[in-house]
Amino acid sequence: MAIKTIEEFVREHLDEAAKAAPAKFRDAVKPISGVTNKGAPDHIGTAMLLELPEGRFLLTAAHVIDANSETSLYLGADRFKLLQFEALVSAAPDGKRARDHADFAIAPVDPDLLESLSTSKFITEAEISQLLAPTTGRIYTCLGTMDEVSSQGQQYRSHHNDQDAPKIVPPHSSDPPSRRGQGPIP
Repeated sequence: MAIKTIEEFVREHLDEAAKAAPAKFRDAVKPISGVTNKGAPDHIGTAMLLELPEGRFLLTAAHVIDANSETSLYLGADRFKLLQFEALVSAAPDGKRARDHADFAIAPVDPDLLESLSTSKFITEAEISQLLAPTTGRIYTCLGTMDEVSSQGQQYRSHHNDQDAPKIVPPHSSDPPSRRGQGPIP
């Protein structure tokens, strides 16, 4: 038996968890794509599907939603599905997303989108944290990589219709968590 430092022990545990996570959560991570001027799909980022007590949600990075200013966004599910929703999106300080340390967007999954996710997994609150303490008010972190962002300088096809664009909903601290970011689906 070897003696290990706390740092070595933690690193080994994190490495084991990182190797196990793809098998467990693969079906809860979905690609988000745009459409280039040539009509080809272009991978922009990913989204995670969450099932919380308040409902089912799509979680992605705000910089992924930002690409919607250039192209319609499609979620890879049972089939590509045009994303149309209202989302709670973190604010970009001074309009600079690189300065947004939160960089998140979350939106409720409406019944139409849910129908196209029949073979998908939703990560539950119990899978996020196995602590016995109450989860109310708890904050979690999702890590991704900026490498997921589409190639810089990519030219996208313009929206066919402004109705295709997800709507950004500013956070309202007075809204209960179950209503934040919700509203009429276009």
